[in-house]
Amino acid sequence: MWPVRCSRPHVRNVFLTVLWAVPLTAAAQQIDSVKVDPPQAAVGQSVETAISFSGKTDSFFCGLVVSLGDGPAKEMRVTEKDIPLKIEHQYTTPGNYAVTVEGKFIFRGLKTAPACGGNAISTPILVTAAAPPASVQPVQDALGQLRREADAGNIDAMFRLGNVVAQQGNDVEAARWFRSASERGHVKATNALGFMYEKGRGVPQNFEQAGRLYFQAMKKGDADAMVNRGLMFAQGRGVDIDPVQAYMHFLLSAAYAQDKETRDAAVKLKDEVATKLSKQQIARGQAMADKFAKEEIK
Repeated sequence: MWPVRCSRPHVRNVFLTVLWAVPLTAAAQQIDSVKVDPPQAAVGQSVETAISFSGKTDSFFCGLVVSLGDGPAKEMRVTEKDIPLKIEHQYTTPGNYAVTVEGKFIFRGLKTAPACGGNAISTPILVTAAAPPASVQPVQDALGQLRREADAGNIDAMFRLGNVVAQQGNDVEAARWFRSASERGHVKATNALGFMYEKGRGVPQNFEQAGRLYFQAMKKGDADAMVNRGLMFAQGRGVDIDPVQAYMHFLLSAAYAQDKETRDAAVKLKDEVATKLSKQQIARGQAMADKFAKEEIK
């Protein structure tokens, strides 16, 4: 049997005795968007993450966990006074980071808050090395260098540039760079292009094409593509809702994830779907994952 990493089972309603302190209207709050400004920064430069919400604002408060990709995640109780929620941060090491926001049950006695609604949202940020104090290098110069590397055929630069321009709102250019990198074998770019097709960003919305691109990236072991295709089956996006297929995809992602953040997200999704399945369905999903891993992933 192909090995799958184990995690603690998903726990629901642990603190039922204190839920009287939480108004039902809080459940209406949905995470709407997350944006970092600037989308590309230098080490030591202040970056602001702005998180917006949709839904009713009467008696608003809900729990949130924010991972900036640098340091421990931040757990917070959000109220109407915090909207839009803004978090400032300075990165200490250059690299590609992802800012991820998702709801989380916060247990703080009378200040207990239910998890903010909606799916977890991630957005990328590129952090470059700080310039010497005598001559601060503008961030725009780093973007220009990234463009030159992409134009020269560097597929990783193509992928990173696609992320940067997508964050700036230029979806058409982002899709073009993701496509260029994907056609040259960049697996993450293939997954990103699938996401653009699924959401209709920069390209016409096409669930079938999105599924094909996710599947292509899955066959190369990409855990993010496994989650994205699994969500299509879980939500019925372009396909019939199939919780067993969704379970199989999340199980694969948990096994192939290369970082803790992705693995934890996949395990959480897998455990949530499992609560809706019979033992026979879970066994079938495990067998499907085992077969896919042995026969498809290269």
